[in-house]
Amino acid sequence: MDNVKKILTLIIALASGLWTMAQDDGDKNPVVIVTSYSPDVRNVSDNIQAFSQKMTESGMNVSVIVENLNTQDLDECLEWKDKLWDMLSQYYVDGNAPTAIVLLGNEASSAYFSVDRLELRRTPVLIGMRGDDIIKLPNDTTIDLSTWMPHTLELTSDFPDYNIVGGTIYDYDVKRSIDLINFFYPDCRSLVLLTDNSFGGLTMKAMFYDAMKDFPEYSVESIDGRQLSFMEVNDRLARVAKGKVLITGTWRMDKSNQYVVKNTTHTLAFSNERLPAFTIAYIGLGHWCIGGYMPQYHVIGGEMADDLIKYLKTGRANGLHLCPNEYIFDNNKLEEKFLTLDGFEHDYELLNKPESVWDEHGDVIVTVITIIIVLTLCLFVSLHYLRKSRRLSEELRQHSVQLEKAKKKAEEASVMKSNFIANMSHEIRTPMNAVVGFSQLLSSDDMGLSKEEKMEFGQLIKMNSELLLSLVNDILDISKFDAGRITFSMRDIDIVSLCRMAGESAMSDLKEGVKIKFVSSKDKYIIHTDRDRVLQVLTNLINNAKKCTDEGTITITVGDAFIDRETHRDMLWISVTDTGCGIPKDKAEVVFERFVKLSEFRQGTGLGLSVCRSIVENLGGKIWVDTEYTGGARFVFTHPVDNVEHKLPVV
Repeated sequence: MDNVKKILTLIIALASGLWTMAQDDGDKNPVVIVTSYSPDVRNVSDNIQAFSQKMTESGMNVSVIVENLNTQDLDECLEWKDKLWDMLSQYYVDGNAPTAIVLLGNEASSAYFSVDRLELRRTPVLIGMRGDDIIKLPNDTTIDLSTWMPHTLELTSDFPDYNIVGGTIYDYDVKRSIDLINFFYPDCRSLVLLTDNSFGGLTMKAMFYDAMKDFPEYSVESIDGRQLSFMEVNDRLARVAKGKVLITGTWRMDKSNQYVVKNTTHTLAFSNERLPAFTIAYIGLGHWCIGGYMPQYHVIGGEMADDLIKYLKTGRANGLHLCPNEYIFDNNKLEEKFLTLDGFEHDYELLNKPESVWDEHGDVIVTVITIIIVLTLCLFVSLHYLRKSRRLSEELRQHSVQLEKAKKKAEEASVMKSNFIANMSHEIRTPMNAVVGFSQLLSSDDMGLSKEEKMEFGQLIKMNSELLLSLVNDILDISKFDAGRITFSMRDIDIVSLCRMAGESAMSDLKEGVKIKFVSSKDKYIIHTDRDRVLQVLTNLINNAKKCTDEGTITITVGDAFIDRETHRDMLWISVTDTGCGIPKDKAEVVFERFVKLSEFRQGTGLGLSVCRSIVENLGGKIWVDTEYTGGARFVFTHPVDNVEHKLPVV
């Protein structure tokens, strides 16, 4: 009903303006409201309604006309200047001009200040529903809008030649936001900014990057909806490394130019739950972000009307007002991240704050206090039920938390299932097609295959069958690791002998010109481990080296023991080094992810290194690519040593 009343009020106000125009034999000097979006949008209609009502109550004999720039996709922004002037030029005929122009929204005001016409500079203008930082539209119509990175100007200081008489705009204070992040995470020096594929998102990104020039100690990574789909944004968020902080700027649409529902931020929040998030524009607050310093958004149409009325009566302009800002935090996220507001010196609002006893039972407590002297028995009864109510409330809260956790796990499982099925469909299809195809050739009586061809086809079937078996084994291992059902058979083994055996086993099918070399400073070294799992890691690393090495040497090295600085444990290191094509430094971590293959033309499933990492880490060690080695690729992994009698060096 409230929305219907607002729409009817807006229609009446517009009709009144048109009637005034008719009565004045055609008002040639109206107040023109230019909106970025449809006036039916709630916040736009609320501001138009408040503005029109205030102008009517003031008794000013001036009509109000609403023009809709009807901005849609960012791709259309190169047309907005011409579209705006075509819309406004009808009011600059025969020496007439609008009494004032009211600009609502980022797009309308940016288009206005990008049109270089003296008529607009002279016309009184009021601005609302946007921030102080503004970008001008480009003159180059061939510019790539997906990578365009403009600089911002400030409406409050950079347009002195325009007749800005009033308005209320937002102040997105990046410095306060950085100070807030520094309060909770003083060691953080790496930020991630999320913006969408909209003009507002581009403005927010440009404003943020310009402001960050004052903070050279911070690095900023951008997740830009202009270049990414929703699923790609989701994936990028999931890959953000530990130690970084996310700042949500805007989020309405991805690169597909389709508006997404507000609740998609709930899905993005599940992408990387360990990633702390803050907001500068209310995006994600209440379910995703810890908090932020942001404008107190409200209907400003009445304030803009007051500015115009004063200007029309006195000729004095109030100028632009900055909407006051406030700190807002989510109590649930503070508790989830084990953060506290102790020592925070500013006033703030707390969302999702549990109700106090007074808020929940205030009337009961007042009543009990009033009659406590007379009705002592009633007091005890009331206290009894009060305690029972609080206990039930806490139980309900705990159930709610458990349900929320269950929901998160279910959604995560759904995403993982979809990704798994997509990858498996691709990986299984290739070897299966080869097995089926060559089997049909061998079984066909019409082909007339020679003995050599049959042997070659048989080898191809065997090779692809082994690849398929390897894929199935890797998947089984990964599923066991994910489910926590993997078991290890620990016993004392000679790691030197095991590494030598792995190298000798790999010599059977070496390429011509390739040899395997084994290096160890000791003839024997006993460790407590799972022999088969360590052999699996060695075999995977050696097989990868064989695939990538066309000539040269594959070297298996058992190094000396040392004390790890992080774990303070005695560790032994083992490396597999080849003289092959090598691994780029920027891919040194990516290769351990599932289904990742640097070359699609090499045999393999992309699961082996992921399995290796899971095995090594479960055994208490680490595995990595030595990026300092440039003669090929060198994989190094460590293993705990529990029986070293001598003091080891610390590295």
